[in-house]
Amino acid sequence: MITKRIFEIPIYSISQEKFYEKWDIRNEKKLSEWINAGWTYSEAKSEIARLAFPKTIWKYAQIIGYLVVDITKSDIWFDVYAPLNNNGIRYDTTAKTFPQAWSLNGTHFPLEKEMSNAEIIKEIKKWVIQIQNDHISKWHLDLTTFLNSIDYIDFCRLVTDLSNSQ
Repeated sequence: MITKRIFEIPIYSISQEKFYEKWDIRNEKKLSEWINAGWTYSEAKSEIARLAFPKTIWKYAQIIGYLVVDITKSDIWFDVYAPLNNNGIRYDTTAKTFPQAWSLNGTHFPLEKEMSNAEIIKEIKKWVIQIQNDHISKWHLDLTTFLNSIDYIDFCRLVTDLSNSQ
């Protein structure tokens, strides 16, 4: 069966806003400790930023998994790759988590011949939101690219191309 990958939607341990909220609280606490130890405000702020730099890059340091959307000539499939432990992941962790495939039975829907492109898009959006709510609600699913691009994909043509290639 030939499949085409449509989306890999990143899963973050927390949203960017929450991350920077927690990070700012942490940095303010550290800043007051450094000032009490004799550093000037500007020196302490600069040094803390330098020492903490690798952990403050939310966009890349906090990806813990992906929601993958694939298409075949007859189905749309959804797979989640995320850490198997459900203990949560600290916002300031230095340990890397490795995503693994989750076994989510029934995470696909059949493409009916009479489905329009708009109906397929609506169904995919519904499934993504449902998977987010049911399986990864404690984490942050970054839907920015997904929502900005899904309306421009011609799924009917993709299905036709996949059918013709077999």
